[in-house]
Amino acid sequence: ITTLPTYLEYSVTYNDGVDIAPNHLLAANTSEKYKVHVGYKKDIDQSDMPTTQQTLNFSFSVTYVQADANATEKPVPSFGNDSWETIVNNVKNNTIPSYYTVGSAKEVDMGTFGTHTLRIANTSTPSECSTTGFSQTACGFVLEFADSVAVLRMNPFEESSIGNGNIGGWPASELRTYVNSNVYNALPTALRNSIIDTTVVSAHGTEDSNNFTSTDKLYLLSPMEVWGDNDFSMMDTARFFSRQMDYYENIGVDNNSYSGAIKQYGNCGGQCSYWWLREPEFDGWRNFIGVCDTGEYYIALASFTMGVSPAFRIA
Repeated sequence: ITTLPTYLEYSVTYNDGVDIAPNHLLAANTSEKYKVHVGYKKDIDQSDMPTTQQTLNFSFSVTYVQADANATEKPVPSFGNDSWETIVNNVKNNTIPSYYTVGSAKEVDMGTFGTHTLRIANTSTPSECSTTGFSQTACGFVLEFADSVAVLRMNPFEESSIGNGNIGGWPASELRTYVNSNVYNALPTALRNSIIDTTVVSAHGTEDSNNFTSTDKLYLLSPMEVWGDNDFSMMDTARFFSRQMDYYENIGVDNNSYSGAIKQYGNCGGQCSYWWLREPEFDGWRNFIGVCDTGEYYIALASFTMGVSPAFRIA
């Protein structure tokens, strides 16, 4: 696009949302439609805007040449095939394609953490998300890891003043600091820069008297967000301030059918298939709640090592 004012930005894709890349093949006797989205930049203020009414004229062009050995078929549009730049733009501009369905997955290269799988865990924003004090962790467009990215303890136990057991809950935990620094910084730049701050409501144990509210980029899930409101979430004092993720609700995960909550860390099996949730056990001060290798709930000492599988929202 030419002659676009500095306060505007644009994106161009094929009509089905696939990125336009060099050497895409346009087969004989076929045509392609393009989608051009023009909007205001997100990081501008009043001083960047014109003070008078503007008439904008701009043009867009694509050059096609005779196909050669470098020509490739356009990839089939999917969440897995789209670039992170395209995914972020679609979510930010509220132009989410129909194929971005809950459960759709995409691999992500995280450097020293290796390659892992992110999936769409939630796309809905029901009215309860607007309730005062409600956790935003299962509201809007949420991505979660379908596996664990590491195996770590939640918190020191009896050897650190930073937080012993579950005292101070998720906000005081060693693992919260880790996922919002080490794991966050390992994500691709285009994805990392799109992650929004999320209001996270989390539970407390016996040494604390109130639930906690924190603001996080990345967060662990809660029992309610995995299993819904049933026996598995009864140990969660914050269960009424969140909701079950669309993904787990859609596949029918509850306290009677829980295999859909199983996650792996590589191919190690056993203990590595256990993964942490963010909630302390409500009737003790040493333990947090997790998910065991069958998908059931599990209570573990904060110093126990289990899988780390965060979620986050983009917008």
